Amino acid sequence: MNNKKLGNKIAKVRKEGNMSQAQLAELLFVSPQAVGKWERGESLPDFITLNRLTEIFAVDLN
Repeated sequence: MNNKKLGNKIAKVRKEGNMSQAQLAELLFVSPQAVGKWERGESLPDFITLNRLTEIFAVDLN
């Protein structure tokens, strides 16, 4: 999966959950700027953070 595609998925589930980037960042113990970079495809969350994202949004890692 490429960075942009994953970023779009993160943004989609975050918005569906009516959550701001800042709120998500707080739950993940990262900066809001990090969340923005993920959503723009400029970087990727680490594996532990990806697992936490799946727990927060109750989605499958696939």
